[in-house]
Amino acid sequence: MKRSASLERSLFLSLFAAALFLRGNVIEPDLWGHLQFGLQVLRGHGLPRVDLYSWTAAGAPWVDHEWLTQILFASLHLLGGNLGLVLFKAAFFVPFALVYRRLLADVAPNSQALAVVFCLGLAGAAELFGFRPQIVTYLFLVLELRALEDLLARSNRRAYALPLLFAAWANMHGGFVIGLLVLALYAGAQALAGVRDAAARARGARLALLLAACAAATFLNPYGLGLWSSVLTSMRNPHTYRFLAEWQPFSARLSSPLLALGLVYLILACGVLYAHGARMRPVDIGLLAGGAALLLAARRNVPIAWILGGAPLAAQESLLSAGLAAASRTLGRRGVRGALGILSLLCAAGLWPLRGRLRLRYPASGFPAGAVAFIQDNQLQGNLWNPFNDGQYLIYHLQDRLVRVSMDFRYDAVYPEAAYMRNFLFYLGQLGPREAFAGETPDFVLLKRGDVFTRPLLDGGWKLLYSDASYALLGREAPAAPKPARALPGWLPFP
Repeated sequence: MKRSASLERSLFLSLFAAALFLRGNVIEPDLWGHLQFGLQVLRGHGLPRVDLYSWTAAGAPWVDHEWLTQILFASLHLLGGNLGLVLFKAAFFVPFALVYRRLLADVAPNSQALAVVFCLGLAGAAELFGFRPQIVTYLFLVLELRALEDLLARSNRRAYALPLLFAAWANMHGGFVIGLLVLALYAGAQALAGVRDAAARARGARLALLLAACAAATFLNPYGLGLWSSVLTSMRNPHTYRFLAEWQPFSARLSSPLLALGLVYLILACGVLYAHGARMRPVDIGLLAGGAALLLAARRNVPIAWILGGAPLAAQESLLSAGLAAASRTLGRRGVRGALGILSLLCAAGLWPLRGRLRLRYPASGFPAGAVAFIQDNQLQGNLWNPFNDGQYLIYHLQDRLVRVSMDFRYDAVYPEAAYMRNFLFYLGQLGPREAFAGETPDFVLLKRGDVFTRPLLDGGWKLLYSDASYALLGREAPAAPKPARALPGWLPFP
């Protein structure tokens, strides 16, 4: 009977993970940039060191701290097309799910608590587990936590390979800084325990040496100290938290599953710390509190919070375990098995409508696809003023047309602060065209339909070159014999 229940639980968890994996196969604007920058290296142009794609920061120094992930993106897309990208994501998602479950299983007092925390944590991570370099941080962080726990519990030497992990991590995503903070937390907790325990003091010394080795390994990158400077500049930039939605502070308004999962984490973390904080390991308190602090600082850190706090939550006989026990008594054994069966059927049913996510398509109305087609068909060249979120799409599709953008997702890594602030404020309607262009008038302006400055630009002599339901393209001069706009389908295949 126990084996049957275990199989049912494993079936549900597998179907649940598969549904989350497919649900996350959404094309985001950043992917075009990552693909293009990786292709730049593969085509023999070398690692990015100066800007080649904009006119507002042409030739400016550029430290690309995600260069290795971008090369992997581009290589797999060249070899396997969109399927290559899906397999790349699966190569991170599947190990992440397995290691995360193992991390919880090592400490969970019962399998039901493990299953609930695993589902919540996996759902939290899957909300942002897309085709982006941050998936590297999600996997590497659970690998680091598992290695550190093994070192403490079983003196396993697997943790001594962490410098190799950090050497790769630093070249793939800036989240390696969080990994170093976690390692410092473990070393500090052992040093604190070492006041009364010689064994803990020895472990603390080894962890301190390991921290130093891992920090040194992050300098094994093409940019040296410049990589650290670039990452820290981005993390400290106050404009990031002001203008970018996913970087804004956490809000309890449940407008998305991500925010709901963040609120659940905060409630559980506060409950566990209040009820059992006095009996918890200092490192577990630090992980729970650190996850909550990161979550409150920026909503995109919800997955990080669940990764850091998952094991401390699953380890406690708290409100979670009590609630599960009460539910089991109420439903009975058959009721629990029936509930698992229903949930498994729901997950299986959810896989069918999500199957299209394997083809990687994107809505034409969500990107300036029509404006790009018009520029390509009419062979337009020049400087384009564009919204921040569309920069990567434009770079990928227009860089061979000698069209240069005014802004893209590298805003604080490449562009002067004055340049990206003018762009942000223009599209927020807080800065007029004359002030935004600052004497460097572009050849074209891409606007969202209904933008407050469309009419002032037209009245100022700009020509409407193209428009659709989502975008309008204005130019200082119209083509002599413009080709008509192409009719595009509602959904377009990536890229």
